[in-house]
Amino acid sequence: MSGAPGCAARWDRRHTAIVLVALLVGGAGAVTLPLDDHEVLVVQTAQEMRERHDWVVPYFLGAPRLNKPPFSYWLVAGLADSTASPRVTPWQGRAPSIVGGAGVVALTMLVALALTDAGTAVLAGLIAASSVGLFRYAHSARPDMLYAFWCTAMLAAYCREWRPYLLWLGVALATLTKGPQVPAMVLAAIVIVERRRGTALRALGRRLHPLAGIGMVLTLTVPWWWAVHRALGGRGLAGTQLGGSLLAPSWSHVLDPYFFYRPLALLLPSVVVVLPALAWRCRPDDPRGAVRTLAPFVIVPAIAFTLGPQRRPHYMLPALAPMCILLALVTSAVLETARARARWLRRAAALVLAVTIALEVALAGTPILWSKERFVVAELGALAAGRLPATTPLFALYTGAAAPSYYAGRPIRYVRSINRIVSALETAPGGAVGLLTEREALARFPPTVVATVLGGGGDPKRQLVLAELRPRAPE
Repeated sequence: MSGAPGCAARWDRRHTAIVLVALLVGGAGAVTLPLDDHEVLVVQTAQEMRERHDWVVPYFLGAPRLNKPPFSYWLVAGLADSTASPRVTPWQGRAPSIVGGAGVVALTMLVALALTDAGTAVLAGLIAASSVGLFRYAHSARPDMLYAFWCTAMLAAYCREWRPYLLWLGVALATLTKGPQVPAMVLAAIVIVERRRGTALRALGRRLHPLAGIGMVLTLTVPWWWAVHRALGGRGLAGTQLGGSLLAPSWSHVLDPYFFYRPLALLLPSVVVVLPALAWRCRPDDPRGAVRTLAPFVIVPAIAFTLGPQRRPHYMLPALAPMCILLALVTSAVLETARARARWLRRAAALVLAVTIALEVALAGTPILWSKERFVVAELGALAAGRLPATTPLFALYTGAAAPSYYAGRPIRYVRSINRIVSALETAPGGAVGLLTEREALARFPPTVVATVLGGGGDPKRQLVLAELRPRAPE
């Protein structure tokens, strides 16, 4: 393969130090930060894999979870087993994302070293390590950061001219982590880059070895899909995300530029440098064609996701590395344009990144950088475990049920109506149910129900409470 002409710049101590900073940013607060609903889907599924000794079909609260492939579950469950932990903990759930985030930063600099110079690689690494995208998703047990790592590994394998099987291994592991969508986009971008360079398809085939690579991917991925399909009786995947329900294009958003602007928030705070770059009409100095090489790895997924049915900025996380390198080139151009103020700008930029990293590390496990609600939900879930008997049914109304279920240590059922809870109260063991909801919702229950608030907290406009509900005694 040939990612870019010329010899790659060398890795040095600065690059290693930035990877260590990325590990620190991702690891800070990983133990104390409560899990949110999306994270619990991974953590609880991994726990049920361990309890069931079933490493094929993912289950969440006793029902098959057919939304994501299993690689994240396997890693999390394996880590919990290796540490003899009776229950998967938050840091174990986030460990793949923490390591994956540091890996994305390392690969970002490796790609930059292949396409630019050592200084630009340092800048790209600092942008990535301090970015909101890395901080947010390295602190999440969701598979998105791990997915970004495998997709970035594909880009690095191409740009660094590593052996083709490493690129295809990235395709396979990404597919087992979240699906084949972005790997297919990365491959499409590689073809676009090479065709623009004048590479014939036959010559590109000799470099990529697509037949052997696709065979490798199918060998590593298809057995699991087939095993799940059989385990569910041959019909269980129909209509699910694992069955491809989200792969159909949606033409209703074809003119929506969402994925061309919203994912830029992943690059905060460094992305603000785009404003002076536009004002001063800065053009990056790019003798090795890094912009032309990297742009398709951002544009192709932006276009592809535009044709998809959902709008989520983190879908563009696999493009974080090329975006950071492109932003580093723009930043260098701004500094070059403002030569008289370059020293002042460098110091200001260094201060902003240093303060950003320091705040992320210091406040990572506190409500200051996260929704206060997730801390309240964890407290109320633990309160339910301590105050309500194990036989008391638990419900969640107007709020998610996954995270409080984890902290309560037993299922909390999500319901959409008050009538459903009133009906459950009629047959509840012990004549009581527990309810996690907004405080104001308690006033909507009929007068035949008595609510005793056990605890609460959060935003006064949407305060969450845990209440015990009982039928009102006849007078």
